Amino acid sequence: MRRNRTRRQPRAFGTRIGFVAAVLALAGAATALRAQAPEEAALARAVERIAAAAPAAAPARPCAPRRLLVFTRTCGYRHAAIPVGTRALEILGKKTGAFETVVSNDLERFRPENLACFDAVCFLNTTGPVFASAEGLEARRSIQEAENKYRELEALLDLAGKDVAGKELEGLRRHLGAERPAGRLTAGELLQLREAADAEQVRIEAARGAIAEARRHGEEGQLERNLLAFVRGGGGFVGIHAATDTLHESPDYLAMVGGVFAGHPWNANTTVAVKLDDPAHPINAAFGEEGFRIRDEIYQLKGPYTRERLRVLLSLDVGEDGKEKISGIAGSREDRDHAISWVQRYGRGRVFYCSLGHNDGVFWNPAVLGHYLAGIQFALGDLEADARPSAEGAAPPADRLVSAAEGYAVDPFMGIYPGWFTPEQGAARPAEAFVIADGGGKYRVALGAPAGAPTFRIELAAAVASTFVDALAITGTDDGAEWQGCVAAGRMALRAESANGGTFEGRLCERQSPTLGAPPPAGAVVLLPFDGSPPALEGWTNASWKALADGSMAVGQGSNVTRRAFGDVKVHLEFCIPYEPGARGQGRGNSGVYLMDRYEVQLLDSFGLVPQADDCGAVYGVAGPRVNACLPPLRWQTYDIEFRAARFGGDPETVVELPRITVRHNGQLIHDNAEVPRTTPGGSGSKLGHGREGPLMLQDHKNPLRFRNLWAVERKEER
Repeated sequence: MRRNRTRRQPRAFGTRIGFVAAVLALAGAATALRAQAPEEAALARAVERIAAAAPAAAPARPCAPRRLLVFTRTCGYRHAAIPVGTRALEILGKKTGAFETVVSNDLERFRPENLACFDAVCFLNTTGPVFASAEGLEARRSIQEAENKYRELEALLDLAGKDVAGKELEGLRRHLGAERPAGRLTAGELLQLREAADAEQVRIEAARGAIAEARRHGEEGQLERNLLAFVRGGGGFVGIHAATDTLHESPDYLAMVGGVFAGHPWNANTTVAVKLDDPAHPINAAFGEEGFRIRDEIYQLKGPYTRERLRVLLSLDVGEDGKEKISGIAGSREDRDHAISWVQRYGRGRVFYCSLGHNDGVFWNPAVLGHYLAGIQFALGDLEADARPSAEGAAPPADRLVSAAEGYAVDPFMGIYPGWFTPEQGAARPAEAFVIADGGGKYRVALGAPAGAPTFRIELAAAVASTFVDALAITGTDDGAEWQGCVAAGRMALRAESANGGTFEGRLCERQSPTLGAPPPAGAVVLLPFDGSPPALEGWTNASWKALADGSMAVGQGSNVTRRAFGDVKVHLEFCIPYEPGARGQGRGNSGVYLMDRYEVQLLDSFGLVPQADDCGAVYGVAGPRVNACLPPLRWQTYDIEFRAARFGGDPETVVELPRITVRHNGQLIHDNAEVPRTTPGGSGSKLGHGREGPLMLQDHKNPLRFRNLWAVERKEER
């Protein structure tokens, strides 16, 4: 008996352990249920209130069954109102029959074939780099950690020659060891701190490079481009509240949504007065042409927000002192313009944004729900509404000079169409077609091989089809082949039935420079800081050039020269060529960036052309670019230039080594350590011959270019 009891004891003990674990598990589950119950009950009450407040009917009859994709992924702050907001959109669509709502954070939804199943996409309180992978998010966290550590190390290096104690000593001990006594830094410690700071800088640059690679060649960038192409091709986009706090690294997305979050001086507990900027606008119909009060978090915005591109529907009601009329709180915008809701056209697509949506109660406010329903129907294409910009003279002729911020809305056909060319005799091979705007509804189409492939080129003419304004009809003869084709809905098809003919099919794509938005490295001279706000221009001499709200500098009267001189230098520059389809040759988007005010790298609208020594990327009059790396007008482009000045012998007039230049245009190498035998015309120093150093110059050639994110790294070498 004793032996049997002994054998049973382990089983009895195990049984008791299992029983206790089960009880604890049940208790934990009960606690979790009790914790969840209030949230579920609150959401149920919210759904009842939304259902009662939602309009009974839509302001417009749907032209077809509509589907709205609602995306709520957050890679930053996550708003508690997201569950209530998604229910509100579902109820709006179902109650009125205006649309079917699909709520999903599956990134596969952003494949072109899956986006084609929807009429519009809604970003509801999204934040951060929403298309990033886990590796991409980790890279961004690594940058933040490394930047914090780098700043701390730089602050410690500033203590050289000082007695270190207190909090500063604590910081030193984190890096040099817990036993480090108070006192001045030794030479060895300074070297150790310098090496640690340099290591953090390397870590930052490596992570930024990984992010840039993912955005240029990886899934992250491709999904973003898929969304932009979907809207530009005729889809709709709806942004709610934090949609302007999303994809900060994408100038194209920010131009589409219309603005960038820059804080919220009016927090979630603030009641504010809202005015109707366009009382008779159909999307504002639910407000009865009267302003209103609301308690919600109100965003302040920075570039690319501008009334020159957006039709503003609602904004904060501020007094002459710039303060909001109820709270008395003033934002930091000098123009006192705090828009809340707007619409715009983006290519053939439609965009509606409203920043109301931080608090749950916004989503059962009847008037706001009516506003959202009308805005969504505009984006879906069912509600006709004026989307011309609010600024005076906002209905421009098609060929007028437009700003970079107006982007893709100007010309839905112009661009690059990669695809496949199948000759009548031979195998199919990759090809690219370039659609070049010539004004008055006329275009040129250049079909050829991608860079690096065996070359061929076919040039054809195109014009807006007389019976279908959303299409181009293409015709032309090349090498005896009669070509015909069309461009519609972002696709191109060409055919010539002859021995020298063939077929081509391509789809409009948007390319972006891999160095677009490249941050200045440590030690760089920042000549045009770029953070989305008007840049400081104290480094320039021409006061007629203006800092713009989108973070760029616009050409003024006369060329603009830096106050600082440079010799050997690495320069990063971003520029935007204007849309001037009626101009030709050197009159089309002309400017230049001059090294040492002597050597010009040409800026010009040379998109789709066979490059010559006076085209974009040329060292003007000296050497044309190896390849034409131009993007279409209105796209931001980059130059990354490495310049080595001339070397002189014992006689300061005797040049023993000519200047050399390497240029990458939108990431493509167009000059590789090329000699520059002479100065180029147009610079103040051009007639002086070669020199050791001189300022940078941006040329005024009477064309409205824009520049941003310009920085230079001086290269120290014995000269």
